[in-house]
Amino acid sequence: MTYVNLLENNPIECQFDLPVEEGVVVTKLVATVGDKTIEAKVQSKQKAKEKYDDAIAGGHAAVLAQKTKKDALSLLVGNLAPAQLASLELCLVLPLRILAGAFELALPASLLPNYAKLEAVGPAAPEAAPAPQYTFAYDFEIVSRQQQVTFVGAPEGSETAKTATGYRVCGAPSEKVPRRELRFFYKVEDMLYPQLNFVAREDEVAVMVNLVPTFEPVQPQEALLTNDAPVEATSISGSDFCFIFLIDRSGSMSIDNRISIAKEALRLFIQSLPAGSQFSIISFGSDFSAMSTKYNTSGVIDYNDQTKEHALKHIKNMGADFGGTDILSPMVSACTLDCGDRQKRIFLLTDG
Repeated sequence: MTYVNLLENNPIECQFDLPVEEGVVVTKLVATVGDKTIEAKVQSKQKAKEKYDDAIAGGHAAVLAQKTKKDALSLLVGNLAPAQLASLELCLVLPLRILAGAFELALPASLLPNYAKLEAVGPAAPEAAPAPQYTFAYDFEIVSRQQQVTFVGAPEGSETAKTATGYRVCGAPSEKVPRRELRFFYKVEDMLYPQLNFVAREDEVAVMVNLVPTFEPVQPQEALLTNDAPVEATSISGSDFCFIFLIDRSGSMSIDNRISIAKEALRLFIQSLPAGSQFSIISFGSDFSAMSTKYNTSGVIDYNDQTKEHALKHIKNMGADFGGTDILSPMVSACTLDCGDRQKRIFLLTDG
């Protein structure tokens, strides 16, 4: 971002509120004011503000970046002298959203100030001068060193070019202020498969696991496309599914607290079911039995607040008291359970 003081006699303070989403981290801020380069350092909010005020009071140029509210980062450039130019370089790290099986980077329209909308005018003749103008351009590279980029989507008018490590996306300078957010998409090979990334440093290791839940088989990635958004995935709802949980309550589950671990996993499953779905809990050992409620006695239960609470109480009272282990019979029962037109999903919790 570049700013210039158009006044002839007085220094000014420039402020820009940068919209940021939750999870965004500022890793670098460098300001070039005239022939001086200022690199920001992380300090407490109060200490940073005091240093900024002291610099301004001393007649020096200063830069301050601070979170003013939950979704905005305020950038201040103080004591910008007449006809002086200031350039800000900001580096942000943020997690990308996944939309329709593609990574999405969205630049909000509020990132670009609309001076005409704010009724801003030039300083020479406020009653007649046109609003200040600026140009906006973007030029960045989608880097994927381990997996090939198979899809790129960018706003109309963008240019894309393949590079050694990914794809470059460019937008020509324009004075037109976008009215909607700018959205960029890309896909890489195997992105719908679980990923495990780690960084080792001395005696510490940071691990990140990326899971993309899907109930559909992973489809081959399409060929490279540009200037387009990914096709939206078919919408599904809880009413499309019936979840069946088989929990082992044989005597061996009492060893090493196995039954408690299985109960905790089942409790988490029940609390995470989608609204409108159906479910069944089948306990097994030497024999098996399905949980029933006063709302439904058929073994398949409509998921709602009442049945969820009933299921949680049922799980709380479970013990490893079903004798031996016969997995085949309850599995056959689960596979033949009538769930109507719903897709059946069976989960088995056992020590083997």
